[in-house]
Amino acid sequence: LLQPYHNNQTKRVVKTPKLYFVDTGLLCHLLGIKSSEQLIDSPFLGPVFENMCTMETIKHLDYTLSSDQVFFYRDSVKQEVDLVVKTATAVHAYEFKLTKAPKESMLGGLRAFHQHFPKANLYLVSLSEKGILTSDVTSIHWSQLIKSMP
Repeated sequence: LLQPYHNNQTKRVVKTPKLYFVDTGLLCHLLGIKSSEQLIDSPFLGPVFENMCTMETIKHLDYTLSSDQVFFYRDSVKQEVDLVVKTATAVHAYEFKLTKAPKESMLGGLRAFHQHFPKANLYLVSLSEKGILTSDVTSIHWSQLIKSMP
């Protein structure tokens, strides 16, 4: 279970945890997905990608004995950030998008998070080698996710 990231002074955050599976193979099995072709055609492809990225980050932090904390963020109007990593000195917010062509419109959750936590570092993680150029969001290919960790 991934707990929500929240500021106790605000009531905007919906405080329901999110469930992730350590094993994406088990996740796919429970979803009735039996082949990579089925996964590609599945409406669950994006959520499975998000699950994989989230769990690989958590596993990496556990493996390195990091004291960093992980959360997700969702506000009352359902703006969401997939993963928030809180270190001793900074907050890093990650949005996972299963696309080779990220767009500015995919940054709504990160922008909403940044309004409430303006010192946070923002990341868009996708399949794109080039990413999206913005001054406030760092765009990375999913294969670089672990290397980008603080």
